[in-house]
Amino acid sequence: MPVTKYADVITRIAVADKMVRMDLATIALESVTEDGQARLEVEERLCLPLNGFLRTYQEMSQLIANLKAQGILKSAEPNSGDTSVVGTENVAGADVGDAQGADGKKDKKGKKS
Repeated sequence: MPVTKYADVITRIAVADKMVRMDLATIALESVTEDGQARLEVEERLCLPLNGFLRTYQEMSQLIANLKAQGILKSAEPNSGDTSVVGTENVAGADVGDAQGADGKKDKKGKKS
């Protein structure tokens, strides 16, 4: 039986040696910053080969489109500044914009690359 892992957010995405590495973090409620924000603690790292990452990206993009069509998500645009979608509005270190190598440009067919 598969093991279920939980993460509140992916805090960092980096590419090294043709592998995409993603740090999975949870909100540490017992640890807060001086201004009262909960801290994120990296619990695990997920590594995928580039083709596996791109396949995962396509699946997630389709899921987001379906959730928007159903009215479940109002906005999930990257870099929109709307952190309410990922639930990190009061979390220190929730820098999900650290991604390297995923430029989000569209190809001629309108698909994200």
